Amino acid sequence: MSRINTLIATILLMAALAARADEIYLKNGTALRGLIIRAGDLEVRYRPEGQSIDHIVPRDQVERISYDKKEAVNCWPDRIIMIDGYEIRGRVLNITERSIGYIPENAASEQIIERTLAQRVVFGDGRVVVIQAEPPPPAEWDETTEKQAPPTPRRRFVPQVPTTL
Repeated sequence: MSRINTLIATILLMAALAARADEIYLKNGTALRGLIIRAGDLEVRYRPEGQSIDHIVPRDQVERISYDKKEAVNCWPDRIIMIDGYEIRGRVLNITERSIGYIPENAASEQIIERTLAQRVVFGDGRVVVIQAEPPPPAEWDETTEKQAPPTPRRRFVPQVPTTL
């Protein structure tokens, strides 16, 4: 009787493992099925269905990952490009007339920045939202001649020599 119970337990375990399959969709159109072990910044490690050896796919070849819960996950974080060139990575939650709400990478709480500080938002799926078409010129830029303002002249240091003897 114990052999039958062991056999039934093994069959049920195999069925449960077969039913649970994540999918990795590559940019070339290929879909890989298996269990995602780790999705890192440089690679995705997964165990293909019916195999016991892990395989690795370079992250730049991955378009998206669909976990067993049937939710698709973008492989790239959203990026907020600031007017000074600084880049904020994370998940953009909303863009309003006055602000941009986001959750930074490796953080759990929402942050808010003024919309006027951002130039564009690049979403992980490739969409781009332009906030400002061009960054404003630097403060020392002379708009009338479109040349950079001359540098401020420096004072020369002249040592003072005592005149009394």
